[in-house]
Amino acid sequence: APADLTRLDSVVTLVDAVNAPRHLKSVRQKPMPPPSTPAVAAGRAAKRAEAGGASPGPNEFVEQVAFADLLLLNKCDLVPATSALNEVEADLRVINPHAPVLRCSHADGIPLEQLLNVKAFDLDEILERGVFGPSHDGHGHGHGHAHGHSHAA
Repeated sequence: APADLTRLDSVVTLVDAVNAPRHLKSVRQKPMPPPSTPAVAAGRAAKRAEAGGASPGPNEFVEQVAFADLLLLNKCDLVPATSALNEVEADLRVINPHAPVLRCSHADGIPLEQLLNVKAFDLDEILERGVFGPSHDGHGHGHGHAHGHSHAA
């Protein structure tokens, strides 16, 4: 069976360094301490969206960053100030302190050994980190994808 021959090796998220600040602006918390988990960051972003009149719901940018085993910060050549890249990287680390952040341009220059056969994906660890939030109890959380475990009825 294909499931016996394949496995999810890792989740690599490509982050656009030019447009990331726009997405991170909705997540950034100036007066509050950094969130302790990616789920807290996602929850705060959703609350801010509700307060601002934007449609509530998951922040796909935050979820993709939070779920990643590796973050590729791309288009670094188009960001003129190193300080701006450092700020984006720091914000990414608030959302996901576990994933390495590698800077690149044109998604180039990343050694294949850092992308393939790294055995980084571990669903149990992700669930323990709280990526899905505190409401993830295995019942009807409906986040739109399968992830290798069944849900009791």
